[in-house]
Amino acid sequence: MTPIKRFNESDITRVKSLINLLDDEDNSIYIIARDHLISMGELALPLLESHLQANEPVLQERVKEAYEVITSAILKEQIRAYREKYKEEMNLEEGVLLIAKHGYPQIDMRTFSDLLNFFASELQGRLDFADPPEEIAIKVGKYFSEEKGFSGSEIDYYDGDYHYINKVIETKKGVPISLSVIYLLVLKRLNLPVKGIGMPGHFIIRYEFGSKHILADPFHAGKILSLEDCKNYLIRMGYTFSSEYLDPVSNKQILERMIRNLILVFEKQNQPANVQTFLQCIDILNMNL
Repeated sequence: MTPIKRFNESDITRVKSLINLLDDEDNSIYIIARDHLISMGELALPLLESHLQANEPVLQERVKEAYEVITSAILKEQIRAYREKYKEEMNLEEGVLLIAKHGYPQIDMRTFSDLLNFFASELQGRLDFADPPEEIAIKVGKYFSEEKGFSGSEIDYYDGDYHYINKVIETKKGVPISLSVIYLLVLKRLNLPVKGIGMPGHFIIRYEFGSKHILADPFHAGKILSLEDCKNYLIRMGYTFSSEYLDPVSNKQILERMIRNLILVFEKQNQPANVQTFLQCIDILNMNL
């Protein structure tokens, strides 16, 4: 991913001046300042971000508006380029990092790819690939939960940080799908045969060692699940069990589900602009090429 452009002192001075004009009493001046900031795009984001908690309510609201317009435009442009790049099977890692970039545009996401590389290298030293499949799955769960401290957050599902992959890596807390994605991305680096399983209301993974399939739950420390465990969960959630619920999902389906989860977060937080942005991103992901 292309890093954010660095700007010079003249750029900084111009952005600061435009931000100062956002709370001008003359509405026409505010509109001109806003439009100039938006036209600067990514260059304006660092200083806009530093004013998101401004003391003046009017200034805070107008800074937020400009910030959201810019980040929305960037995300949709990047998702469109991503969709055109991957006409068939989408790259899961690149997709989840693009989504995270919307919430944290100033972060260099290559850092998090490097951390996933580190996890894979470390985990490789804990595994003996000649072990029985169940033992490998158990060791993977213990590595992530006991050694690295990853765990499911039962407290606040509507905290966006549990859905952005960079924050899940930082805090070791996440929702079922974001934790499952961590497993998927790390295990892919080790060429372990694993798929995402998008059950209604929950997300797990499935190891596929030839004809031997093992279900595991990253949200609950990588616990091995039986078919009966999954059936009982679905029944408790009000679903009639269907074997289709345990079919693997594509990377595109994973990304769309992560986006829909964030839409629920934004609806809960009363952020209609972000809701619309992510609905449009779903449309872009599903566009015919």
